[in-house]
This record gives sequence, structure tokens and C-alpha cells, in this order.
Amino acid sequence: QYAAENDAASAKALAAMQQKAIQFLEVTQREDGSWTKSDAVGISGLVTAALLRSHRPVDDPLVSKGLSFLISLQQPSGGIFAPGSRHENYETCIAILALAEANEDGRYKEVISKAESFLRDVQWDQGEGIESSDGAYGGGGYDSKQRPDMSNTQFLVEALKKAGVQPDDPAMQKALIFVSR
Repeated sequence: QYAAENDAASAKALAAMQQKAIQFLEVTQREDGSWTKSDAVGISGLVTAALLRSHRPVDDPLVSKGLSFLISLQQPSGGIFAPGSRHENYETCIAILALAEANEDGRYKEVISKAESFLRDVQWDQGEGIESSDGAYGGGGYDSKQRPDMSNTQFLVEALKKAGVQPDDPAMQKALIFVSR
């Protein structure tokens, strides 16, 4: 009985903390749907994904506004980032994570598909003038000009998975080469 009471108390405390956090996010969301500042796509994507993972519905005003902000920054290249960003890969990956969480009914399929194509283009491979023997091959950097690293490559792999890319896909296999080195 003690364990059941303790679990109930913990669940109640967790729900109260979650409500406080959501109230904070409600008052700190900017008019354009972002958090912190309008060029902080990564932060806004993380917050939006976290809200969705906390069982906030897609049509919740807080979530909907965050998703609209992310979509508004999709560039002609398919990437989702603020103009002039030096974090194009990272921000696009984070945006895909949020959009995929909200895509149960397929409404973001086209946006995600364009963003996936962008990620394939910025992954370090022959398109960046390197061969498979190069240590950078298959990785992801902040963009296609900054060296690949494990953090950005992890976001690349996670975003591709959320976009529906299969493990045997060439982009995943290239990332595996990078990670295995």
C-alpha cells in the first residue's frame, strides 16, 4: 500500500511540475511562435517536440504556434533554419523531430520530405568533394561547410529515422561509416 501511495504522490507532483513548466512556456512564447528569439530555431523545435511528447495535442495553441514558426522558416533548399544561420543541419534536424511528432495524420509529410532531402545534401560525402576514405565522410556538421561531429551526426541520424528513412538507406549507411570511425 505504501508503494501505491508513494507512486500516486509522485505522479501528482510530476503533473504539478509539468503544469508549471507549460505555464512558463505559455508566457515566454513569442508572438511569432518561437521561444527565446526568432532565429533560435533549435530551441523552438526542442520546446515544441517536448510539448508534443508531453501529450499536448497538435492543435493546442502553444504547439500549433510553435509548429507554424518552424514551417515558416523552411528555405527553398528544404532546410528549416533562419536566414544566415550557421547551424542549418542541426536546426533542420531539430525541426524534423518536432514535425514528425506532430505528423500522425500526415499533415507535415511534404515539409518533412523537403527537409530530409536537404539533410541528404549537407551530409558529408562526394557532394562536399570527399571520398569514402576521408574521416569526415558520412558525418553531419552544423552545415555543409563546418566539420562533422558526433553530436550533429547523431541529430542527423535521429531526424532521418523520424522522417522514415530505413537503416539500409545510403544516408544511414554513410552515417554509420562516420560513427564507426
